[in-house]
Amino acid sequence: MLPSPTQRIARNTIILYIRMFIVTLISLYTSRVILKTLGIEDFGIYNIAGGVIAFFSVINSAMSSSTQRFLNVELGKNNQESFVKIFNTSVEIHLIIAAFILLIGETLGLYIYFNWLNIPDNRCAAGHIVYQFSLLSSIIVILKTPYNALVIAKERMTFFAYASIFEAITKLFLVLCLSIQPFDNLIIYAIGIFVINLILLSWIIVFCKKKLSAPQFLLVSLRSNDSRQMLKFSSWSLVGNVCNVFNSQGLNVLLNVYLGVALNAAVGITNQVTNTLSTFTTNFQVAYKPAIIQYYIKDKHEFVRLVCRSAKYSFFLLFLILYPFYFNIDFILQLWLGEVPAYSNDFIKVLVFSIFLSSINVPFYNVLEANGTIYGYQTTVAITTPLILIYSYFMLQSGFSPILVMLSHVFLSTCLLATSFILIYRMQILSLKTVLTEVFIPIIKVIVFAILMLALPTETGFGDIFFKLIIALCVVTSVGMDKWERKKLINFLLRRK
Repeated sequence: MLPSPTQRIARNTIILYIRMFIVTLISLYTSRVILKTLGIEDFGIYNIAGGVIAFFSVINSAMSSSTQRFLNVELGKNNQESFVKIFNTSVEIHLIIAAFILLIGETLGLYIYFNWLNIPDNRCAAGHIVYQFSLLSSIIVILKTPYNALVIAKERMTFFAYASIFEAITKLFLVLCLSIQPFDNLIIYAIGIFVINLILLSWIIVFCKKKLSAPQFLLVSLRSNDSRQMLKFSSWSLVGNVCNVFNSQGLNVLLNVYLGVALNAAVGITNQVTNTLSTFTTNFQVAYKPAIIQYYIKDKHEFVRLVCRSAKYSFFLLFLILYPFYFNIDFILQLWLGEVPAYSNDFIKVLVFSIFLSSINVPFYNVLEANGTIYGYQTTVAITTPLILIYSYFMLQSGFSPILVMLSHVFLSTCLLATSFILIYRMQILSLKTVLTEVFIPIIKVIVFAILMLALPTETGFGDIFFKLIIALCVVTSVGMDKWERKKLINFLLRRK
């Protein structure tokens, strides 16, 4: 008997959470060792040099979203012939993207590196080598994208988990080996990351061919209807991705120009922490996204129910971690890193609010993806991003704290959540009453009760982390969930005993 959609999502979520806990523990230790081994200056150089490549990789990010969406749509229609065409089209487009990124990286990217970035003279040559291997790593990631989309569309999360754990372990092994090799640590680290990515590409291609019966790659016409639809959809995704990366990397470059590589090290630590925290909902979102798009095609009632619960539980899952984390961030960073780069604590505290807003927004954006109408959302991104960079420039130019610059992320997340909600309401995909009663009112209740609980006296440390985790669990289950959901949770837990 095939598992129900809810059972599949639950199973995939559990697999991804096991993966997340293992990868998180390894990654946190790896981050501590790499910061100590490279030092703040070299870590900042790696972050800013690799950031230039990330700026040019946004084209691939746009196509990744498009590939995932169209593969899921064809699975929902159970159209194998069209599914094969979509996959082959995506492989061909990603080959073209890889060639384009390589060309841009070796021309415009090098110009930015040598003329714009504030790299110490004695590390400029090493930074250039890091840049080159970061570029090659980005090419590999681009070529891997269609196969990664196939794994997720087929909901083979076990392989997804194995690959992530392997990547985390090999990166830790690489970092531990740095201290016993005679060459430049920064250069060897960049080369090692490239080799790991190459191994992962080979592994996923073999898995897709043998286990998922990946279609034999054949050249397709980019003038076909499938190609035009994918390119049209991805062009709007590209607008948003360009703006998002332009925003994050633009801010990174501005901080580098005005405050040097030490601030980039703080940004690097901040990104690692916030990315790790985001995985608490990302895993859940990866598990439900295929079902959202497929049920939009064949079952609108299940679709609405899944979207609302996904938005609400995305917030709750994140809240369980961030509530105790936020009020103990100084203690946790000191315990984790020992030497904490300046501003890291404050940057993370600000970005926590942006993560919360984004966790609610992602399921609503998935609705727009399923409907194929993302242009309004991406237009909002295109309008707000330049304003944020202009604001950040004047803040830094006037000598204000970089913390005010990081607040722009919260503003952007607020605008995007409001945009998703307005667009869905105007297209009558979800009713205002349904979204308010099923998503926002339970979330507001949890926030209010959690704030009231702060009146209880505690001191930062392990005791307070545990105490606030218990409070978060009690508030979510008693206030955020309805009777039916609590009953389902109790039955699920009892079956596991």
